[in-house]
Amino acid sequence: MKKPFYLVAVLLILIPGFYFGFSYIYIQNQINLYLKFNDYLNYNDYIGGFKEPDYYLLEQSAVKIDERIQKYHTPNGTVLNVLYNDKNLTEVLYYSGLDDTTIWTGCYIAGEAFRWAVANRNNDIENRTNAEMAILRAINQFDTCLQITGIKGALARYAVEGSEENWKLGLWNEKDSKVETGDFKGWRYRTYISRDQLNGLAFGYSIVYQLVENSTIRDYIRRHVNWIIDYFQNTRWSSIMESGTQSFRLAPMEPMKYRTQSGSAHLLAWLNLGRLVDFEKYNHLYKQWAIDKNLIFMTDEDVHYNIIYAYYTINVVTLAFYTLINTEPNSYYRQIYIDSYIRSIYNIVKFHRNAFQNLIYMNFTGLSRTNPESNMILKDILDSLQRYAESKVPHNKKAILNSYWPDYQFIVDPISVELENKMSKQSNPLFNFYQFEAHSKYALPVDRRGQDSFIWQQSPFNLDSYRTNLKFVYAGVDFILPYWMGRYFYLIPNAEGIYN
Repeated sequence: MKKPFYLVAVLLILIPGFYFGFSYIYIQNQINLYLKFNDYLNYNDYIGGFKEPDYYLLEQSAVKIDERIQKYHTPNGTVLNVLYNDKNLTEVLYYSGLDDTTIWTGCYIAGEAFRWAVANRNNDIENRTNAEMAILRAINQFDTCLQITGIKGALARYAVEGSEENWKLGLWNEKDSKVETGDFKGWRYRTYISRDQLNGLAFGYSIVYQLVENSTIRDYIRRHVNWIIDYFQNTRWSSIMESGTQSFRLAPMEPMKYRTQSGSAHLLAWLNLGRLVDFEKYNHLYKQWAIDKNLIFMTDEDVHYNIIYAYYTINVVTLAFYTLINTEPNSYYRQIYIDSYIRSIYNIVKFHRNAFQNLIYMNFTGLSRTNPESNMILKDILDSLQRYAESKVPHNKKAILNSYWPDYQFIVDPISVELENKMSKQSNPLFNFYQFEAHSKYALPVDRRGQDSFIWQQSPFNLDSYRTNLKFVYAGVDFILPYWMGRYFYLIPNAEGIYN
């Protein structure tokens, strides 16, 4: 009598399992079809071709953005978005972007470090001093964020005095933690960081430490890096929140016996940064993970599935790769990491009209502007920066509706339209995890993309951005970082067209 009940129980388990199993396989096949267009991209399909660069405009745009960031977008040293009260964009009403300010401030101080190095080469005292001041203000804020939690090295996303004025400006809210005693009594701070924030901080710190010849700045960075690595060692490489829960792991789980994709670049980047600031202390630890535990061969990451909906992950992984490669003193290991970056990232984004990724590739591979391979890549970089300078300075919210452009039928990927119609919420059991929308089959030029804190982390295939508020402005870090980076590596000339 019991057997039928067992059979029913087994069927109740197996049928949903088979349903969702086959659904998952089917959805994966549809996703592969959905993303197939990326395999056919090339320079011949660039919408609008390449614009000729106006080097004077590029330099003046960088200067203007730098000035506005220091004046309006860094109230406590780190970079925020601003909602202005007036059309002239001079009266701050509200700040936003606190959760990810560490990422973009890391990118910002990296850009300022390249700016400092260019100014130093040209004995430009004013630009050098302004860059140093911007970096010092940011590092002072990071110093607070690394101590305010009560555990040195446990980074807060943001920290600010808990005044009514700061509350009105959006710099804290009631959900933020409050310090009850000590030097920061009355302050508010936000926790629950992710690896993204650490990648941004490491990226900025590694470049600043190498380029900016300022002992105070280097002492700060050395101290902060020690705090962070020591904190993660003490927590067994986990970020532990105030509630006792784990936010994320910086190190992959053990054991690690095989060459599998594990995202090890994140951990190795920090250990290499540790070696940069304190070689004797962290060299053994780096070798333990990179060599003894084989992580040197486990830095590949599969980002192909992220080119539409999670493009930002490509950028944050790139930040880790840059730190790892930029701080690696061993040429053999460095080449292994470069090859991993090219396989994982650059081969996917090569034709995405991404100035930041193109500059990183040229830096890693040692391509000069006279190399034949550099010709198209440099045109791509300069075209993106030119379009940015013409259309996104200031970088405020403007609706971009490519679906209404005359060339819509030419640029839209017909497979994506078919799948958008076919894979509706009713017919897609995994709708909450992956949705299909119409997208462009070509990388859209910068002036036809929506707005973002860092435009190079936005998918260039998204057709429409409906957000409009001309008084809401992003800082513009996404312009000054690649611009000064290109200037530093002699890939972009100054306003007069001279590679000084």
